[in-house]
Amino acid sequence: MEVSVADLKKNYEKLHVDFDLWKGEADADPYIPDMVAYLKDNGYAYLDQGALVVDVKEESDAKEIPPCMILKSDGASLYNTTDLATIVQRMEDYHPDEMIMWWTSARNCILSRCSAVPRRQNSRRRTPDLHLSASEP
Repeated sequence: MEVSVADLKKNYEKLHVDFDLWKGEADADPYIPDMVAYLKDNGYAYLDQGALVVDVKEESDAKEIPPCMILKSDGASLYNTTDLATIVQRMEDYHPDEMIMWWTSARNCILSRCSAVPRRQNSRRRTPDLHLSASEP
């Protein structure tokens, strides 16, 4: 990872672009155990065929929406897990009122489902407004 970040920094430097923070998916890993415990302890997550999932279907959904998988049946995390842990990390580190998330359209389905999880718990735990956007790679 360090090699790719170093290369990215060189390229951005040529464009006169600088970032205050350089965080990747692994930076959210320490937040996963507490996040999973919170989801379980507060009744948001449950086991379905051995996997830990959270219902994200809204009453207004016209079609059936499957639950958001948080952990696979073998306990492994997924993009959903690290994406949610990234939201938790930003909330705990920066206490934002709003959060803007951008991703490529290939992850549109994953993040759309993930973003429903913080909204589900909004009444019990302070969450920022999430602004979500997808684009073609």
